[in-house]
Amino acid sequence: MKAVSLLLTAILIACCCLSCKKTTQPEELVTLTISPESGGYSPQQAIGISCNYSDANICYTTDGSEPTQNSSRYVQPLSLESVINAQSNFAMLKVKAFKAGYLSSETNCLEYHIDFGYKISTPVISPDDGAYDSGSLITISCNQPEA
Repeated sequence: MKAVSLLLTAILIACCCLSCKKTTQPEELVTLTISPESGGYSPQQAIGISCNYSDANICYTTDGSEPTQNSSRYVQPLSLESVINAQSNFAMLKVKAFKAGYLSSETNCLEYHIDFGYKISTPVISPDDGAYDSGSLITISCNQPEA
């Protein structure tokens, strides 16, 4: 009887110890929301970023590297003009969120360029289609001097 009592006590202690060592896995951050999507916009276009946890640290890079907790911190909407590479008129924005005790979010990668809102005119070829003598002058012009 004493042996059964000791066995039951040992089982009870073992169960309590196992439940005390129970650990929970970190919760993954929900995907970030970034607006607008990749594309061409005016230089003043604001880029907004949000996460499901208001106290998460949202970090970003504009040089193509993976964001870390030491990267630039997002605190307010970014203007496209502030992240664009002036020489290439292109920006690659990589964004990731971090929160202590949680898995970091997936890296979001967006590509932006400045859309200047104008198109080059179609060239005008003169004379029109047809048969001409070999020495006929053909001109190609455009009404935009910079083109």
